[in-house]
Amino acid sequence: MRTERDLSGHAYTQGTLRALSILWRALSVPVHSVLALLEPLVSVVLGLLALLGICMSLAFRFLRPNFPFWTMMATSLAFLVALMLYHALLRATASK
Repeated sequence: MRTERDLSGHAYTQGTLRALSILWRALSVPVHSVLALLEPLVSVVLGLLALLGICMSLAFRFLRPNFPFWTMMATSLAFLVALMLYHALLRATASK
């Protein structure tokens, strides 16, 4: 059984890695461009939804006794997680 180190010297492995690298760059540049153009809008919308959701959850917790507090908090925190994932995807598609 060959190890990864043994396969790294073969010409077909180098060619495959080079082809995958070119394909990744060819796909990531347009994706990054679209994500970068939408970044201000996405950041504002997801940030506001998270902030307003948390504020409203806290306010309604005291005003209404049977308000689904934890469901609303989880939804609001999911907006923050979506924003973090968006920024991670933006960083992953950036060219070095």
